[in-house]
Amino acid sequence: MHASTVSAILSTVQNTLSTQGLSCVTIVGHSLGGEHTLLDGVFFSLQLSKDVTVKVISYGMPHVGNQAFANFVDRQLSRHVTHVYSILARGMLAPVRFVFFFLRAFACGSLD
Repeated sequence: MHASTVSAILSTVQNTLSTQGLSCVTIVGHSLGGEHTLLDGVFFSLQLSKDVTVKVISYGMPHVGNQAFANFVDRQLSRHVTHVYSILARGMLAPVRFVFFFLRAFACGSLD
């Protein structure tokens, strides 16, 4: 997120959670976008209600931060970060629509 859009994005996420009765935000990214996904996940975990579960799924994300940062991420997103090193190694050779449906369902704990 960029400083000029962060307020609008946070407001939109909060509004969507409220109007749809949701309690889970899942952020997905690839490569450098995976790094941004991790940082956004930490941001949302700090800004949203503690009743909202923030989950992060990244593919091929480069290493981010040092041990102190890793410990901070662990505290903020405890057990809600999934990092896949290779989509091909995980057998995810499926149409994109199915993959995103699967990720949404898997990450938020339901298939509806």
